Amino acid sequence: MLLADRCSRDSLRFDQSNAFLILGKEQNSDNVELFKYIETIRRYPGTNGVPCTIDAIDLKQRVVSIVSSSQVENPEAIIAQVPQSAIVEMCRYGAGEIHVIASFIGGIVAQEVIKLATNQYVPLDNTFIYDGHTQLSSVFKM
Repeated sequence: MLLADRCSRDSLRFDQSNAFLILGKEQNSDNVELFKYIETIRRYPGTNGVPCTIDAIDLKQRVVSIVSSSQVENPEAIIAQVPQSAIVEMCRYGAGEIHVIASFIGGIVAQEVIKLATNQYVPLDNTFIYDGHTQLSSVFKM
């Protein structure tokens, strides 16, 4: 179950101790910032019907705040390197588990490389399509 699901079951009550237990030992700065966002907004960015444009503005302000409060040299240059399209994309996929999809696709690619390198099995022929929403995949010959 996602952190936002556990935190938003009762929108009137937010149990911080449960959220910290869910985060577990991996309370790095990314998780702490996610926790702060969820505690403030009570949802992941881009979810619950809120337009991405609104959440993207908030996310940009949070990026500026995080980089400015960190102790890096020349934070303005780092902020300038973060494209608005990346922030909008983070907002667009909302609570989607993009790292899980990336791991799955990476595993498929690795398997295909092994097939090509060993010449033992037949690799995928042409175009592979994976739909992360329905968790279905297909191979199409174009």
